[in-house]
Amino acid sequence: MQERDRKLIKLLYLADKEDPECRYNPDIFFPEEFTEQGTATRETRLAAKLAKQMCARCPIQKECL
Repeated sequence: MQERDRKLIKLLYLADKEDPECRYNPDIFFPEEFTEQGTATRETRLAAKLAKQMCARCPIQKECL
């Protein structure tokens, strides 16, 4: 088993144990809405801000990042 696989297994275990908020709102971490110029829309910028706030208070942030 590779180190990458071990880290993923640990992260999945911790996610089950700690129940992070991102499990219920994954779409804000991967927004698909952009304008034709490739710039973020107001909604996308708001989603990014919320995702950062959610991540900052996450109990498994260190392992996830």
